[in-house]
Amino acid sequence: MKLNKYEVGKRYGKAIFELAVENDCLAQTHQELLQLKEIYAELPELGQLLNDVRLEPQQKQAIVSLLAQNCSKLVKDAIYVIYENSRMAELAYIVEAFCSLYNEKLAILDGTITTAIALTPEQKARLEEKILKKFGYQTAKFVEKIDPSIIGGIIVEANHQIIDGSLKTKLATLKASLL
Repeated sequence: MKLNKYEVGKRYGKAIFELAVENDCLAQTHQELLQLKEIYAELPELGQLLNDVRLEPQQKQAIVSLLAQNCSKLVKDAIYVIYENSRMAELAYIVEAFCSLYNEKLAILDGTITTAIALTPEQKARLEEKILKKFGYQTAKFVEKIDPSIIGGIIVEANHQIIDGSLKTKLATLKASLL
C-alpha cells in the first residue's frame, strides 16, 4: 500500500520527534527543521527536484549535502534517510508533523487570528488568554492576518478548529435564514 504525503509526514515526523526527545535535543531539532521548512517555502519545487530521475545523483547529493551542512547529527541523519527513501518532496509534511508533536508536548497552541483591522497589543493579549483557556493550552503562537472582507469580528483557526465570529459570516447566515 502506497502511503500518502500526510501519512509519510506523520511517520517520519514522529520518528524524528522521538529521537529528539531521546537525545535531549528537542528545541534544537525544532529550530533546524523550521529552517528547512523556510528553505522549502522559498523553493517549493526543491522536493520534487530531488526526487526527479532527470537530475544526476551527484547533483542531488550535492544539494542534500548543502541542506544538511549546518545541521546537528540527528537532523543530518534524518535528511539523508528521507533522501535515500525518495521522500524529499514530503519534507514539509514531515516538519509539520514534528512541529505538531513538539507543540503538543510543550502545550503550545499554534494558529491564525484573522481580523478586519489590526489588533492592539492589549486586544491580542486578552484574545490569546481566552483562546488558551478554551483550548486548555499554556502558550500561544498566533499568526495575525488582516482581511477587510470579513467586515468586522474575528476568525480563529487553531487545533484543527475554526471559530468564525466574523460579521461577514453572521450577515450571510442572517441572509440565508431570511430567504
